Amino acid sequence: MIIQDSSPHGNCQEGTVAAPGTVPLPDIDAPSYPALHALSRGRDVDVAVIDTGSAGPGVVGDRDFCILHGSVVTSVLRAIAPEAKVHSFRHNAVASRAEGTVEDLVRAIDRALKARVKVINISMVACEDTAELREAIGRAEKAGVLVVASTGNTGQCPEGAPTFPSSLDPVLAVGAVAPRKQELAGGIGTGADANTQKANSADQGRVPAQYSAPTHWVDVYAPGGPVEGQVEVRGKVHTIIGSPDPFEGTSFAAPVVSGTAALVWQIVPHLSVQEVRELLTTTATPGASGPGLGKQMLVINPAAAVDKALDLRDARASDSGVASGGNASDGTADARYELQTVTTQPHQSEAANYSVPVVLSLVLALGIIATVVCRAFSADSKPPSGSEATRAN
Repeated sequence: MIIQDSSPHGNCQEGTVAAPGTVPLPDIDAPSYPALHALSRGRDVDVAVIDTGSAGPGVVGDRDFCILHGSVVTSVLRAIAPEAKVHSFRHNAVASRAEGTVEDLVRAIDRALKARVKVINISMVACEDTAELREAIGRAEKAGVLVVASTGNTGQCPEGAPTFPSSLDPVLAVGAVAPRKQELAGGIGTGADANTQKANSADQGRVPAQYSAPTHWVDVYAPGGPVEGQVEVRGKVHTIIGSPDPFEGTSFAAPVVSGTAALVWQIVPHLSVQEVRELLTTTATPGASGPGLGKQMLVINPAAAVDKALDLRDARASDSGVASGGNASDGTADARYELQTVTTQPHQSEAANYSVPVVLSLVLALGIIATVVCRAFSADSKPPSGSEATRAN
């Protein structure tokens, strides 16, 4: 079965190289990215991104030579968890194509399992169920690996039809939430109470993004962009933006959740997959409910997830008679913050190590990168992360 890329482009992309900060970071629930990363950075948590490869800085494995989707996904992931160990696995043996097969995806999943990762990010969809894919997801579950997958964009599969692997029970299915209303974003009034009250007001009215396929099996929603990405060519990092269409879609919502899982596992590495899954969903912020949703939507809240993880770590330390608080072994700080929502700030040029788990049916309209960068890709490669690469979606 062929897995289709939602991009209108089938070959190498041209596009736009832009100054860092042209597009803001994902609009997550946290006082700020520095405040979040003072508590956890996803240090040494292994995350696999199965996509078109990645040319992002700090990412090991299969390289993205011209499709860009995988590079942008890994950029989002590393924006959330900058010290996670990101492994890129291409699901297409042909670097200039984004389409792939379920057989290719299964092969990529098995390669990721051999790398002993904790999280597998899949930002793509198949429209048909297969025993082979179910078995591969089962192997991941048995190995104690959290599989995070996007639910897809509208038009990728027949309306109302399940998408795979996101609809399979062991998978944490991620949809995209609409951007906050401008009048509710950021901090108004004075003090944390004013910010918190406004954040709650904004979240209660949040709804799925228009492009996010309406499905009842979504476990959690996350910001899907627009986002920017980073690619490294001959040692120089370039910031890229979608042109003419922005980089947005459920593909870029999934790595926000995968990155948050890495933040949690740094703090409490003893938690099981099921425990991390429950932590992510129980700390998520309630959003809208209504026809088509099936249940009240939940929006990922990285700050609340990290705060809960710190509570669990401290409780475990107390039970064992060990002093609680931050320590050098897990890289966390003692200070806590009061949860609130602010408009995120654009990242600085030095924040180059971004990476994100990728989708099977690329759920964004791929933006275009400058021809000069794409040509440079072909001359610059990273060592493969394992055996034969899978075919891209």
